[in-house]
Amino acid sequence: MAGLGMLDARMQEAARDVAERAGCYLGEVIVRTLGGRWVPASQTVLAGPLRSAGLPLAVELPNGHCCNPLGRPFKLLEHGREGESTAGFYAGVESLAREPAVTPPPRRPWWRLWG
Repeated sequence: MAGLGMLDARMQEAARDVAERAGCYLGEVIVRTLGGRWVPASQTVLAGPLRSAGLPLAVELPNGHCCNPLGRPFKLLEHGREGESTAGFYAGVESLAREPAVTPPPRRPWWRLWG
């Protein structure tokens, strides 16, 4: 994560700790109210961005859609109030949870590289 613009390293560490805890809380609220579950980030479509951000977990909704609640508080710390709020993020995830289930693309044999 980029610097938070604070001079004191202790304050930066404290801010990161609060952001991690807030992200875990947000994720747990999503899991308990929308029926999602915590999954390793490597098992989701968000694997690349989450890996580059150093976030090990994501929340998978019952319909197969995924979200990244751990990253939201960090985004707020880095960009301030100009970005989407945590309440707005939850509202978006709630809307995503009402969408039809995700159907994975059909798997083809590894030896078939095209159509």
